[in-house]
Amino acid sequence: MTSLKPLELMLKDEENHLKEARDRGDFAEEIHTLQEIGKIYFALECFQQAFSHFDEALRLSQRMLNQYMKKHVDVSRKLDEISKIDIITGLTNQHEMIDIIQNEQSRCERNGRCFVLILSYIDHFHTIIEKNSYECSESVLFEVGKILRSFLRLHDHIASWNGNAFLILLPETSITNGIVVSERIRKTIASTPFKCKNDEEIFITMTLNVTSWKTSNDIKNYFAYIDEILHQKRRDCKNCVLVVDGDKMGNSKK
Repeated sequence: MTSLKPLELMLKDEENHLKEARDRGDFAEEIHTLQEIGKIYFALECFQQAFSHFDEALRLSQRMLNQYMKKHVDVSRKLDEISKIDIITGLTNQHEMIDIIQNEQSRCERNGRCFVLILSYIDHFHTIIEKNSYECSESVLFEVGKILRSFLRLHDHIASWNGNAFLILLPETSITNGIVVSERIRKTIASTPFKCKNDEEIFITMTLNVTSWKTSNDIKNYFAYIDEILHQKRRDCKNCVLVVDGDKMGNSKK
């Protein structure tokens, strides 16, 4: 401890004085010097104890700081996770899904292995709200999300979309396999009873829109086109699978 060096130097000087006093036979000076040495040793011991307590307090403060920082990091990570989740379904939200699509689009452009998007809507969703309640509609959305998730692989993605819709992304998947998955989902949803108030069971259907992504596709153009298709087909097609031709969508490469 560098702060103890002045006392250590004083101790060394007093020890020299003690030797000189003994050499001279000066008993009184020897006693006085021994008393001064005792004071220095006492001061040294006090300082050492103080530094020991200070060092212990410093280590404790460091542990507390580390715990606080870990907790702060955990909270920040949790808040970041929550910001990417839809609160009703517990699925990825729309904003995060756009980032995922952009990442998959970049990968598709690099390796040429593209993906399939399945945009699915609950048919007559507003009727569910009118005949039952908002609580019932939210329960239905949550249960539908669970069913859709059960059809996906670990590297697939699903997001809640636009209130009563879901968007599924299947990496490195052909349009044929995308249609097969969509048909399985459609049949399962149509045959599954959903419980609302008083355990009353209701049945719903879904319309699914399957698109094979092209390297030339643009995200904004995709959603504009799919929205147009849905408005055109919604009156005529319920509980069905629609194949959306990605080549007919506007692209971002001129």
